[in-house]
Amino acid sequence: MGVLRQRTHQKNTTSSHGIKRTKKHPKTTIASLPKDLLVDILAHVGSSSFIDVFNAKQCCKDFLEATEEHYVIQRISIDKFPMIPWYPQSDNVCSFLMNCFDKGNPESLFRRGIIDYFEKAEVESGMEYLKMASKKEHTEATYVYGMILLSQGDRMSDQGLKLLNSMRNSLSRCWNVDDCRNKVRHILNTMWVNNTISVQEINMECQKRDHGVHRLRRLDFNKDEEVESCDSCMWYREFILFCRILNIYL
Repeated sequence: MGVLRQRTHQKNTTSSHGIKRTKKHPKTTIASLPKDLLVDILAHVGSSSFIDVFNAKQCCKDFLEATEEHYVIQRISIDKFPMIPWYPQSDNVCSFLMNCFDKGNPESLFRRGIIDYFEKAEVESGMEYLKMASKKEHTEATYVYGMILLSQGDRMSDQGLKLLNSMRNSLSRCWNVDDCRNKVRHILNTMWVNNTISVQEINMECQKRDHGVHRLRRLDFNKDEEVESCDSCMWYREFILFCRILNIYL
């Protein structure tokens, strides 16, 4: 990441003897910005490119300190690092990823949660990390956490429906269920799935949930086909698709 410089403004003046003099204004650099603004810039850069932030921290002490701020680490992208590495990672990479986890990076929390829940069968810790990532508006974490809540029935299912609907209706995020499901499928394909959820544990009949008389005609998620259904019906159909993904890897 190169250092941005503001062009030097020159102003020509003429002395009483007719000699032209050039007055130069001092140069300014991005490093001279207030720290809060510098942190915001690096956080924005880091959200799409880990490498650019890594290069930035090599520039000067101010950049190095700014890249270590919680706000930057929480938003830095770790997509370039595999969730399940095939080869041992260097000490620097391990240290960086652990720093992301310790400082609450949403993607890092999501990864720990999905590994704990589905691969290690550590249900409580897996649920907690997925919940933490969901609160930080991590799309895939919200999807998976919502599916798990749906599987638990009764009050927990109601919480899952509320969470998933709030995610879908959010104007600040682009919600695409198909893309989200496909990403989760790819993640599960890289690990050993030793824990699952069952569609048989919950009641899928909309009439029994007193939704039959309130059905509306609306678009079913991303599809162009209109279906006569309520929000609950649509999410429970999505839940069935999610369960089918899990059953493939068992």
